[in-house]
Amino acid sequence: MRVKVLLIVLCVHLGVMAQDAKKESKKQNDQIVMLSGEKIPCDVIKIYSSKIRYRLDGVRRDQYVKKDNVEKVIYRTGKIRTVNKPAFKELKEDDYRMIFLTDNKDDVAGMYPRKEIVVRSAKSSRSSSAARKSAEIKIRKKAVRYKAVMVLITSRERQGGFGEPPSYIIKGIPYCAEPEEKKEEDK
Repeated sequence: MRVKVLLIVLCVHLGVMAQDAKKESKKQNDQIVMLSGEKIPCDVIKIYSSKIRYRLDGVRRDQYVKKDNVEKVIYRTGKIRTVNKPAFKELKEDDYRMIFLTDNKDDVAGMYPRKEIVVRSAKSSRSSSAARKSAEIKIRKKAVRYKAVMVLITSRERQGGFGEPPSYIIKGIPYCAEPEEKKEEDK
């Protein structure tokens, strides 16, 4: 008899714990991430062709947002649905994507040159265009070390024949907006 009572109490207790766990998981929300960066914690009800219907916690009435203003929806399960890609992305000053490559010497007029850089594309490149992109990324990454703004390409050389992996060699001079700092020597 005691065992039966103990089992009943245990089952009731487990049921209450399961309901509490459901309530806790219900508190986790979906998120609508706007193109402006604002995040809206809500329950996404439906995504239409031009708008998204959602409900805020504690509010009975559904609300809508235009899909044109939404970057992505992050569901409580972890799934991410990209709605729009941002038109621009803020880049840091030391990001290699900020460095421009040019073949025109007039583009770097009035800027300060640094030491020439020579790079070779990655050996894993499968095509000539992939080898070129790889070499361009490498030269930009090396130019970041000089705090360069532009790189004047002095030579481009494509290597590799039929049956050989393609290779691309780029030589360039990084240019900075400010002159190089000179080290003071103690006398």
